[in-house]
Amino acid sequence: MAGMMVGDAGSSSFSTPRQMSSVLTDQDRKAAALPIEVFGEPLVEHFYAKSFLQKEEGFRDLMNDLKSGDESVKADKKTRAATFLLMRGLKDKMYTVSQQAVEALAYLTGPYASRHKTSKRELSNTMEAALPELIQKLGENATRVQTMAAEGLLQLAETAHGRRMPDVTAALAAPLRGAVHTRVALGRIETVEKIIIKYGVTNDDGPQSTEQLAKFALSALEQPGDQLRAAGSRLLLLVYPEDRQVVRSLLTSGGKNKNSNYRSLLAELDRLDGKRAPVASLRLEAQLQPVREEAEAKQRAGHADSPTPQPRAALQDGGAHCRGRADGHDDDDER
Repeated sequence: MAGMMVGDAGSSSFSTPRQMSSVLTDQDRKAAALPIEVFGEPLVEHFYAKSFLQKEEGFRDLMNDLKSGDESVKADKKTRAATFLLMRGLKDKMYTVSQQAVEALAYLTGPYASRHKTSKRELSNTMEAALPELIQKLGENATRVQTMAAEGLLQLAETAHGRRMPDVTAALAAPLRGAVHTRVALGRIETVEKIIIKYGVTNDDGPQSTEQLAKFALSALEQPGDQLRAAGSRLLLLVYPEDRQVVRSLLTSGGKNKNSNYRSLLAELDRLDGKRAPVASLRLEAQLQPVREEAEAKQRAGHADSPTPQPRAALQDGGAHCRGRADGHDDDDER
């Protein structure tokens, strides 16, 4: 009996330090119940650790699990559990941790989702969780964080385009209202431009239609900052060839043409249409110069190939002006 009591005491004393070594509180375990069920507590603990090396090990173990081909857990359930962990990484203040979270998110919504047939609903839930955090990072002071966030958004946009999901463009192209963070707004416009250049616009009433994109661009023209107004003008000129009538009707509705900025933009559209109307604002003239050659080249290409309609992929020729805008944005941040 004594031996048994000694053995029991020894067993108890051995288990106590192991339990106390866990970084998870009871509240953590309750919140992370699903990831613990799917991936096990040791892996989840890495995402709650303070040590970078432990967090890095957590990402490595998670990626190994996603790439293993194991189908014992349904794809939707595993995606939901992984998203919970990756959101902790996205919110981490350490750049390297956030970067690994973005890379893992791209794999989870890309190759993993394609291979294991993750549902649109679950992908949409993942995007809904990640998009606000990535968009907010567009406004960070560090250029590398802005770049990381933009790349993460474009990777999600690729998945959204392939699965015909409006989530990414809907979040990025929501009209600007009230006071806005300038860098975040500029980052949104730049990312939308890249999405349009790569995938074109849609013919429906969705967030990537000419009308909705033009409304987003016009909301930037209502902002007080010159940078935002110039970016809005640039975006409007990019989508203008897709539906000239819609863009012009938005520009002239509600007496907008009484505003000098709108009159200048209408004059620029007249010039692009060959009416050769003078541009009223020299400052706007300089701001719009980077995209003029692109718009005129597209118009010439359209006349050359007429009556064959131009594919929307022709917008890819406009990538240069977005890169130019991004460089200018970095210079402004450094100043």
